[in-house]
Amino acid sequence: MTGPESSTVEATASVVGYADAAPADFANVLLRLGEEPWRTYAWTGMFESLR
Repeated sequence: MTGPESSTVEATASVVGYADAAPADFANVLLRLGEEPWRTYAWTGMFESLR
């Protein structure tokens, strides 16, 4: 989000439609969408480390 004033994480999340998801649920969605297993592991590991 850009502009002269800063935005909170909550405000930004409400605009972009953020939904908290468990890493296993996120991995299952990626796999169902055809993502390769090694890449799914990389994405979920990266996001888990940021939580």
